[in-house]
Amino acid sequence: MNADVRFLVADDEKPIRDVICAVLRRHDYRQVETAENGREAHAKLRDCKPDVLITDLVMPEMGGEELSRLSLE
Repeated sequence: MNADVRFLVADDEKPIRDVICAVLRRHDYRQVETAENGREAHAKLRDCKPDVLITDLVMPEMGGEELSRLSLE
């Protein structure tokens, strides 16, 4: 069931975050958290424990590649 899948969307551009969240919600994904940069996303990883991380590669403070590596630890 889509409602059970947890997402974390990390992107420094709000319009992009909004579009991704809108698409996910249109497909009945309800547990969607967002972060404005890699550091914020890293902090949220511990709290929301997402099943899926959608991240921009180039963001202030921490890029998506580093964030992805840290999410696996």
